[in-house]
Amino acid sequence: VLGVFGTSSQQGKFTLQLALRRHLLRMGYNVGQIGTEHHSVLFGMDLTFPMGYASPLNLPLQWYVPYLDHKMREICHQKRPDIILVGSQSGTIPYDVHEHSTHSMASTAFLLGAKPDACILVVNSIDADKYIQDTIDGIRALAKAPTILLAMSDKEKHIRAAYGRSWITPRQMSQEEIDKKLRCLEDRFSLPAVKILSEEGQEKMVNTVIQFYAAEEETCQ
Repeated sequence: VLGVFGTSSQQGKFTLQLALRRHLLRMGYNVGQIGTEHHSVLFGMDLTFPMGYASPLNLPLQWYVPYLDHKMREICHQKRPDIILVGSQSGTIPYDVHEHSTHSMASTAFLLGAKPDACILVVNSIDADKYIQDTIDGIRALAKAPTILLAMSDKEKHIRAAYGRSWITPRQMSQEEIDKKLRCLEDRFSLPAVKILSEEGQEKMVNTVIQFYAAEEETCQ
């Protein structure tokens, strides 16, 4: 099981999941997939678990784990996939434990229910290194899953506020800015880092995933 998690909302996590599945299918792998966007089933995913914005779910958090565990076992039994991709919503750990609006209880419950063996973490170009590291550490502590790759959009977020309201304005980054930020991420966290919409980045991502699970399988044998 490979998890796709993020440090915030509106990062391209769903786009990354679709690209990853497309490449794996093209290579002949049998892929199972659980999506948390409302329209996940329209993209051929095996299960839609719409826990994001305006979620229609009427399911207590304590039921996430047994429900997801049951559904993943069903997918394994019916589809016999080589890999199951699971993608979460919004952030993974709170920015501030004292600020309730930043809490991420649904993401935590989803992480525990999906039980990924490894994760891809989607970050923003403006994220503080400490918060990225805290997220990597949080995923490892909660799910015992290593983060094997970092991914980033080609848009930089600008948070604006006025009259008590805030909104995000994306700015297109230049290729030079993107390359510089990806190098910084790789140097800081000793992990491969890719641009989500780059074909080269997607190939690097798929190769990283395959190499990780191949090494895991060799270790188990």
